[in-house]
Amino acid sequence: PTESTYNTIGLTSLSSAQVDQMNAWLQEQTLNNANKITSAYQIITASSNKTIDDYNNIGITPDLRNFDQSIIEAVLAVTVASTDSIADLQSTIDALDVDSDGVTFGLEQDEDVNPWSDYDGDTLSDKFESYFTSLDPLVDSSAIVTEDNDGNDKADFWENELSTSADGLAAWVNQSLANAPLQSGPVLQKTDFLAAQSNSSGTSNPTIDLQAISGDASYDAIIYVKEDLSRSNIEWLGNWSSNKTVLKFEQDSSAINEIGLSAQGLGAENFSFGADTPYGRFVHLHYIYLADPDGDPSTDDQKFKLYIDNQFAGEVSQVFAGPINYADTTLGLIEYSQTQPFGSTDGLYAFSAYNAALNETERQALFDASQVQILDSDGDGVLNKFDLNEFAPVAQNNTLTTDEDVNLAFTSNHFVISDQDGDSLTSITITRLPDASKGVLKLNSVDVTVNQTIDASDIGNLVYVPVTDVVDAGDFTYTAKDRVN
Repeated sequence: PTESTYNTIGLTSLSSAQVDQMNAWLQEQTLNNANKITSAYQIITASSNKTIDDYNNIGITPDLRNFDQSIIEAVLAVTVASTDSIADLQSTIDALDVDSDGVTFGLEQDEDVNPWSDYDGDTLSDKFESYFTSLDPLVDSSAIVTEDNDGNDKADFWENELSTSADGLAAWVNQSLANAPLQSGPVLQKTDFLAAQSNSSGTSNPTIDLQAISGDASYDAIIYVKEDLSRSNIEWLGNWSSNKTVLKFEQDSSAINEIGLSAQGLGAENFSFGADTPYGRFVHLHYIYLADPDGDPSTDDQKFKLYIDNQFAGEVSQVFAGPINYADTTLGLIEYSQTQPFGSTDGLYAFSAYNAALNETERQALFDASQVQILDSDGDGVLNKFDLNEFAPVAQNNTLTTDEDVNLAFTSNHFVISDQDGDSLTSITITRLPDASKGVLKLNSVDVTVNQTIDASDIGNLVYVPVTDVVDAGDFTYTAKDRVN
């Protein structure tokens, strides 16, 4: 067909290059009816009337008409060059990465709206892997994240990459929370890291719209602040104006160090159990707002309840002006009158708000999902997944017997430990010596001293020497070590 032929059937304003492209497309996919030809025209001319049906009509696969709206919008936004064939358009669509997780639409298709999917099945979400050059969301990377080439029982990936990547840590935290089994989803969820700021720099903190909350509500967050440094007055959610409420990671006074909240006209309130602000670890905070706890509308007994790592930490009852449901709710940690700057990984890692007070089962589901990711069992600052020796050994008591005036030689088997990692004893430290009037400890014939460490390989040279003619019990105490704990 020529330009005049297209004009005759109402497909007007085609350039000569677009006429050539139309003719090529008609032959490429045998576009032999009015719908197909019109669809090609709509796409080539970037018509405002084009729909996702047009792509199906010219043979683009898969059939996109029932896909998520975000995928449809991404496809409709694709620009077609005058030299593009339908095959080129198909390749461009296949190369889309709608959820920005490093896995293309051509591979994920309807999963391309879920950044927490795991294309390669290595238990690491695609979005998490996309933050690191050493990981590949298309290839099993499970071995890489636990490699320990320097033998210090900390994964090299943790030491060299993850521990200093706030964005990567946020993806790590959220990949399990996204799959927590809840009866209904959040009205709003934030999964990107929000750095803690002072009020002088906090103007970049986002405001979120929580107007979808109309009564009882839950607010769930994962927060990390490494050090106290005499901090105080750290807000993280709400709005300080017109009787609105703001939640505080630490209350106004640096001498108290408690989690609290404030409402204009009501002042600062601490939770009833005096909950200390948890510094130095990832903490899971869950707040519940109850509009009418006693079920009696004639009383105004509104309250906020706080759960720290799913343990009830107290409540505040006040005449609040309703839940935190403002169109301009500020989200993110802001410290007022700051004297010490925050660290680069201090901030908010996960947030979700619900138009209901989550029940115990739902709170437990969120807590369990977070703990899989953020637990640090031995408190050494390394998350369990990347801590190859995460549990300290437990030294056990033992009673041994020797005859009068006969030395007792020890073996490493005499120092019994239990260890959840299954590690073996590497050394002991003598923390209290036996009563010298009953006997002494000697290592290689030299008296042992308090706090002396003895390698497991040297325990065979440790001897208890009883005092001559003494028939009695002597005892000493020790701690045990397994590699690093």
